[in-house]
Amino acid sequence: MNIAIGKEYVVTSDQHNLILNKLLKKGEKAKIMGEWYLSPIGFYTDLHGVVTKLVDLQVRESEVKDLRTMAKLLDRVKSEILASVPNMKAGKEDL
Repeated sequence: MNIAIGKEYVVTSDQHNLILNKLLKKGEKAKIMGEWYLSPIGFYTDLHGVVTKLVDLQVRESEVKDLRTMAKLLDRVKSEILASVPNMKAGKEDL
């Protein structure tokens, strides 16, 4: 599995886990400067854990100062997740 979520995150998997990764670019000290790589954020046993962490990261990285702006941010995150998995159909209770 290799599912890009937005421009910054990728969900991969191994035999036992779903892995949330941040997509990063190597810096000047790297052998191949500018090369993209995945940096694991966390390992989860189900999709709910991945989505919860992704939402938490987006909220913490934002500069949200009111509930209206937070609601817009959460809608954007939900849209990014659903756009990444086009065959997924989620109701309000799913996300």
